[in-house]
Amino acid sequence: MDDGVRLGNASAFMGWEVYLDDDPETLVGVVTDVASTGGALRGDAEAETSERTRVSDDGDEGGKTVDGETLNEDERAFLRRLDDALFVDEAYDDDAFDSDEEFLLLPDAAPWYYWDNIDNLEQALLKLVDAFWFEEMDGDETFWYNDISGALRVDPPVDGDGGGLDVPVMPTMANLVEARRWDLHHAVVLHGGYRAVAKELGWQQARRMENRHLLSFETLRDEILELLEDESLVAHGLRPGQLPCAAQLEEIERDDLVKFIRVHGGFGVVAKRLKLELSKWGRVKYPTAVAAATALRQFSLEHNITTRASPRLNKVIVFVPSDTELFKHGRNDLRHALRLFTPRVIADVGKMSLRQSRMSYEEARVEMRSWKFETGKRSVFLNWCKAGNKPWNMPKDPQVYYSKSGDWVSWEDFMLE
Repeated sequence: MDDGVRLGNASAFMGWEVYLDDDPETLVGVVTDVASTGGALRGDAEAETSERTRVSDDGDEGGKTVDGETLNEDERAFLRRLDDALFVDEAYDDDAFDSDEEFLLLPDAAPWYYWDNIDNLEQALLKLVDAFWFEEMDGDETFWYNDISGALRVDPPVDGDGGGLDVPVMPTMANLVEARRWDLHHAVVLHGGYRAVAKELGWQQARRMENRHLLSFETLRDEILELLEDESLVAHGLRPGQLPCAAQLEEIERDDLVKFIRVHGGFGVVAKRLKLELSKWGRVKYPTAVAAATALRQFSLEHNITTRASPRLNKVIVFVPSDTELFKHGRNDLRHALRLFTPRVIADVGKMSLRQSRMSYEEARVEMRSWKFETGKRSVFLNWCKAGNKPWNMPKDPQVYYSKSGDWVSWEDFMLE
């Protein structure tokens, strides 16, 4: 618009967000009725929203302020990172168009039906979790901390890793509000709410274990040495002069020490710096990947951590349990085994599946072509899915999913011999 006011509609059931000069850092309010929308279109957005928010210019130091609060450099960097990370750049296909056309969908401009596809919601949530990584310094050492998952790592984060844990972490409503992503909040509500979406995606709920003071090695050392003075640790198999292993620490509910020992280089490095021996207690119960996988598979079957191969088939797919599920049932021994051998190895050895696994393009194409379709169209695929034929690990929108890896060709190639 010529008057410098932009209105973005995130969906059919949410308010209009009002910005100045098309700048995502200058949100001045949310228009909630037709009259105020009309006022904004006449260039009166600032007047319509003056009771809700105040916008001021912070001068040379940078940035506008929202609600009268000055944005510091870290906050401005966070908003810039959100602006970069939360672009939805997807090829959206619809049979209503004569040919495929790519749309650049801004986070607050996606059509309401875009979020009907939970794969689109999953990708947007992954991008949001990526934007919540923050760089930390402890002396000369650099760490990265994710404010949603609580994960810490010494290596730079990887895009799309879901927060740096074994299983992606579902953001909370507070996270989406902080990121000003009301469109994603309404999309989550559309799919049943935060718990329902987390369950559908196979993600874990956010579980905070901050204790960021343990980023200091001196503080970590003091807590470990104080812990070793507790004689009751003998009952957990710890001998004098030994650093407890992960399983022993988890048995006494000191997951925080496990987490930060890994941040500081792992058990071997920390034991050497503290001049302690490594405890070998945790290696006895599940000495091999086969033993660990057998126990984890039995746990999944006991707690129904499974799904059907497809709505029409009764074949059961057994999932590798998540750390959260093991923690909930007090199976710290299995948590340690899962971390020791990694979920992918456990899945291969135990003939289980990872929740986030998806068919490759070739695998999905073989499945589709086996049905001998006469026509290769998206509408035919959707009807096939509604009939309960789609395997659990085939993407709900193959075109969007496989376009990201560059494998997608066309619906005809995907479905027809």
